[in-house]
Amino acid sequence: MICGGRELAVGKLVGRIPRRVYLPFGSSQDITYLWPKLRSSDSQPGRGVLLDPTVAPPGLQVQLITAAQPPTVTKEPSPRPPLWIRPLPQRLPHSQLRDALARHPEDQGPSDSFVVGIEQFTWRPVRLKVAPVTLIVGSPGTGKTSCLRLFQQLSSHFLCLSGGNDWGLHLPDQIAEGSAAGLSLILVDDAERCSSAQHQQLQEWASRGAAIVATASPSATLFSQLPWAHPARYSGGVVFLSPVSRSETDAVPAMMPLLEQTIPGRAVQLRPEGPRIFQWAFAEPEGAAT
Repeated sequence: MICGGRELAVGKLVGRIPRRVYLPFGSSQDITYLWPKLRSSDSQPGRGVLLDPTVAPPGLQVQLITAAQPPTVTKEPSPRPPLWIRPLPQRLPHSQLRDALARHPEDQGPSDSFVVGIEQFTWRPVRLKVAPVTLIVGSPGTGKTSCLRLFQQLSSHFLCLSGGNDWGLHLPDQIAEGSAAGLSLILVDDAERCSSAQHQQLQEWASRGAAIVATASPSATLFSQLPWAHPARYSGGVVFLSPVSRSETDAVPAMMPLLEQTIPGRAVQLRPEGPRIFQWAFAEPEGAAT
């Protein structure tokens, strides 16, 4: 059996082989037009034209015997696909995160991170590392304050502040003295409403190692308004809630998937390896099942 293209068709080797079977199946017209004038044959595997000293062109149509094909083995269908693709729920109680952690025990993380939701498609638990700054950006009605309430439920030590309010009466001694020791989280709602003095306080606490989780409304000048939040841009600490318009993401240069409609708690996290969509869980009342 000899296989070849143009070089074989016009070469001297073919003329030294007295008995030849030409197989047109799978051969291009660029090659077959160089063959001797042969009778037409069906284009099927093993169907060819025989030429030998007793059979001159156009030759004799023949069918070569081919090897028997192995029997086809039918595999039993798998009882379930290896990966379930499920849409994210519209609402996710925090107690349901227990099931996600039970399915993926390898996702247990460090103490400075919190499981806050489940990931799109895989339903794997989403763990956020809050240090040094986590910024939650969203329009009214997207669930920003509810996200902070979940951190209150997850953390044993926190300080909850609100932009535009007087903080002086609410600061514990270690914060008032400029230290964040003893506090796990500093939670700031509506951070864009903070005064210049409050922004300066937040900047000082961040420089001293405090973990700050803040919410803010979308704006093209977001990081100009929140100078202490810049570390979040480079550590995967920026989370957008239900972004439905490109103008909501003008503060970041990265391309981000947009949602068709506003779903409270539906989040898009910007990470160095790419955006991640997940559903943020909401805190349940005290005494609810956990």
